[in-house]
Amino acid sequence: MSAAGKYETIPVFTPTLAEMRDFSGLLASLEKKGAAEYGLCKIKPPKDWRWSCDLAKARKCVIDTPILQVVNGRAGAFTVTNLVQDQVTVAQFEKVARSKQPESVDELIKRGDWTEIERKFWKSITTTSEPPMYGADTVATLFGALTRGRG
Repeated sequence: MSAAGKYETIPVFTPTLAEMRDFSGLLASLEKKGAAEYGLCKIKPPKDWRWSCDLAKARKCVIDTPILQVVNGRAGAFTVTNLVQDQVTVAQFEKVARSKQPESVDELIKRGDWTEIERKFWKSITTTSEPPMYGADTVATLFGALTRGRG
């Protein structure tokens, strides 16, 4: 937070179409331009850019260290423990996620109502609920060739 008590904004980048075609290169350049300092950034793709993904390839991508995030506590004092799980493919991760989603989420997915899906997710997280599994910090991309490991 800034001294005035207001949140600073994250960096926003507007890459060219050529930069979007080399997404791994783009990410590396954004890291050097300050995105790493924040841990995140917003990328506003060019108007003519269209996302495409080979879902069959994406589902073969490996999540090396998925974690279960266990939260304990009450009255504003909480501890979070991350339990590393065995590696899984995106297809295996997706199967687990789909088995745990409420029926009502299917309709939200069809409508593309990602805000409501996220709201339901965070509302479902309690200290007594089953811990969520995350596949964050996975080195891979759905933009171009899928690779494992750092390039």
